[in-house]
Amino acid sequence: MSRPFTVALLTLLAFSLPVSAKAPLTDLSALQWKHRVLLLNAASANQANLFQTRLLRASDEVQARHLYWFIVPADINADTPLLSNYPGTVSSQLGRQLKRTYFRSSTDRIVLIGKDGGIKYTDRTLQFKTLWARIDAMPMRKAEMREADPQQQ
Repeated sequence: MSRPFTVALLTLLAFSLPVSAKAPLTDLSALQWKHRVLLLNAASANQANLFQTRLLRASDEVQARHLYWFIVPADINADTPLLSNYPGTVSSQLGRQLKRTYFRSSTDRIVLIGKDGGIKYTDRTLQFKTLWARIDAMPMRKAEMREADPQQQ
């Protein structure tokens, strides 16, 4: 193989590789204006698994509403991973931050955060019918539904 060809090939390969991996999600501000966020405070591993099963079964509804969910275990520590449908990497610190910010003294288990970053709904139980109704009543969601179905106007 000639030297110029080898240099050209190596240059092409170098530019075709990703420059760096996407940084892990360290706080929810990165999701603002793009996604709604559902936080679930699981009292036990069993409840975390139940939340996850229910949310995975509702994946079409979750996706249609631009919703990322994060299940925060009761015994969160640096080694405890969050259960989530977020497609990227989640920082090991995020779970503890969510616990401190949203579940410190509250008996609420469910917190819905709108695309604007504000808390829109809290509850002690995960009730999809109520949750979907709350989301679907939001002005941004109504606009999304009109865009998806122009005949709805």
